[in-house]
Amino acid sequence: MIKTTPLDMSTYKYLFNACRIPVKDVDTAKKYDPETHNHIVVVRNGNFYEFEVVNKNGEFLSEKDLEK
Repeated sequence: MIKTTPLDMSTYKYLFNACRIPVKDVDTAKKYDPETHNHIVVVRNGNFYEFEVVNKNGEFLSEKDLEK
């Protein structure tokens, strides 16, 4: 729920491979192709870290591999 409005699955497409782009008056959203964008970005203490989450065989990395 957002205030009194129930949420539905229409926003699910923005959960992954998408970002909010702030624009004056109205923000917009940009979706990216998951086949070509296989990384995550982590921000910690003002530093940005980029990690690939898919290996060369097209398989997702395990949590243990990501921690390394």
